[in-house]
Amino acid sequence: MSDPGERIFLTGGAGVIGHALLAELDPAEVMCLRHISALPVALDSQLSGDICEPRMGLDQRAFRELARGTSCVVHMAAETRWASDPRKIELTHRVGAETALELAALADAPLHYISTAFIPIQGSEPSGAEAPSSGVNDLRSGLDAYLMSKAAADRLIATSGIPGTIIRPSYVIGDSASGEIAHFQGLYRIVSLALRNLIPALPVRPDSVTDFVPQDVVARTILGAIRANARSGELWVTAGERALRAGEFLDLALDLAGRIGLEANRPRLMSPDVIDRLIRPVFIEQLPHAMQQMFDDMLAMTTLLGHAGVLPSSLQLIEESFDMEVVFDPRAALEHSLLYWAEQKGLLAPDGLR
Repeated sequence: MSDPGERIFLTGGAGVIGHALLAELDPAEVMCLRHISALPVALDSQLSGDICEPRMGLDQRAFRELARGTSCVVHMAAETRWASDPRKIELTHRVGAETALELAALADAPLHYISTAFIPIQGSEPSGAEAPSSGVNDLRSGLDAYLMSKAAADRLIATSGIPGTIIRPSYVIGDSASGEIAHFQGLYRIVSLALRNLIPALPVRPDSVTDFVPQDVVARTILGAIRANARSGELWVTAGERALRAGEFLDLALDLAGRIGLEANRPRLMSPDVIDRLIRPVFIEQLPHAMQQMFDDMLAMTTLLGHAGVLPSSLQLIEESFDMEVVFDPRAALEHSLLYWAEQKGLLAPDGLR
């Protein structure tokens, strides 16, 4: 940083990536926005505010004072709860991006924005992946709102002229070595349903791509961009060509389940349109409304489990540009994450793996 009195201003510190990034940073060099959830580390410099409010709820004078002490803005706050009101999801991402840009401009500082690798491609389906067309539900509406509003924020920042980077991680899992993670979400929820024999079928093709990335890889990428004072570029933090296919992902999870003593049946992997045409009319529509909703929620959760194509990846470029290791082994990383999940859920046998 250019001045000892200046700090990195960080939003989203209470999230999964925030936990991992704050563990890498000196608390003395960070000013962190805090809203509801407690931050994972003790910081002398915390700002109470709401990312959904213009200037985070600060008046103009306080906002300018904040800018004077800011050397870099890292904006990762997002509404990842797909069951939330779609209007709140859109508001969070739109106003959050506008505020981050305003702060970076006032501070004359670079902005590093944490987007998503699943942003819709122009002309594609809203989710960027195949999904059943019927059965509108809260989670699906929330997912579409999340992806579309993240894409809109992405475009706003990319065309703003403010220096910095756009960082696009895929599904975030636990630490590549320990598997540790602050909150279980995304793939963990799908695995939990599968290993509890609650989903006989998944709406993904076996050869579709399941891309995930460990939290420490994302955190190191952000840290590298900060330390290098990166002022341009789009960084795709994904497994890319190394990503597992959906069938491989499921086989690895089931193999691990057997090794820890769980008797899990293998769900069938089916094209989403087959589930829409055959499963829903014959079986699902005969169920009570609450069970139909549960089924539709499951479909929404699995929408990004099988991506239609290989995602771009910047891991090699990140290693070369920032002089750090970020390329990872997806199989090993997933196994560490699932073992950590099983341990935290009390699913490991007394003697561990079998």
